Amino acid sequence: LVGDLVRVAILRGAAGAAGRVAWGSVEDALRTRADLFTELDDLAGRAGDAAFSSLQDLRAQIMRTIPGGVLAAPPALLVTIENAAPALAVAYRFLDDALQADVIAAANRVANPLFVPGGTALRIINRG
Repeated sequence: LVGDLVRVAILRGAAGAAGRVAWGSVEDALRTRADLFTELDDLAGRAGDAAFSSLQDLRAQIMRTIPGGVLAAPPALLVTIENAAPALAVAYRFLDDALQADVIAAANRVANPLFVPGGTALRIINRG
C-alpha cells in the first residue's frame, strides 16, 4: 500500500513535469507517455473504486500535458551510416550543420565522436 502511494505521488509529479518538458523528439514524448500509462495500468489493476477514479484523472492529465510538448518537438530522422565517419561529417551530411556533431554523438551514445562505425543506426534530431 505504501509503495503504491509512493508510485502515485511519483506519477503525479511526472504528469505535472511533462507539461514543462521541451521534448527532444515526438518519439521521446510518446515513449514517456506510454511508460506512464503502463505504470497507471499496473496501479489501476489493484486500486479500489475511489483510487481508480483518481488514477483515471491522472491519465487524463497526462494526455493533456504530453501532447502540448509533442507539438513543439522536432521529429527524429533515423539513419544508418554505411561507412565509418566522424560525427562532424554525419551532422553536416544530414543537417547541413557540423556544429550538431556533439548533440548527435551524445544522443546516440557514440563512444568516440571522431569515429562512428559503419553500419551504426543513428537517431538525428534537427534542432534547427
